[in-house]
Amino acid sequence: MKFVAEIKKTDYGVIIKPCYGSDAEELKKLKQNTQYRFEVKQPRNPRFHRYFMALMQLGYANQEQYNNFDHYRKVMIMKAGFYETIETSKGTIWLPISISFDKMDESEFNEVFEKVLVVIAEQLETAPQDIRDNLNLFM
Repeated sequence: MKFVAEIKKTDYGVIIKPCYGSDAEELKKLKQNTQYRFEVKQPRNPRFHRYFMALMQLGYANQEQYNNFDHYRKVMIMKAGFYETIETSKGTIWLPISISFDKMDESEFNEVFEKVLVVIAEQLETAPQDIRDNLNLFM
């Protein structure tokens, strides 16, 4: 049984609200006095995702090594330490982790943002706060 629900903590207890009609049907199947295990994730903020992409665009616009934005984005994520490796008979393949909304929650994404910010600041030879200030002018 798998479904998506919002869990909200209030002064009166915890409220579980299904996100979709199909989730409501699954929630009805839960039995009383039975223990269930939930994975709790903080939903991602789309505005913060756009802020991250603005950071990437800023870094990309101020470099000359990569002529493809997607390649640049993937390399910056890997330079920040967020990658997985696959061993093959021909050697190791390095792949950046996915930053999609369903792959990581807000706190995980924040960690990626902070580390990528440092990598791009080093690339641009400037302070991370200067980049933040620059981004905040446009966001």
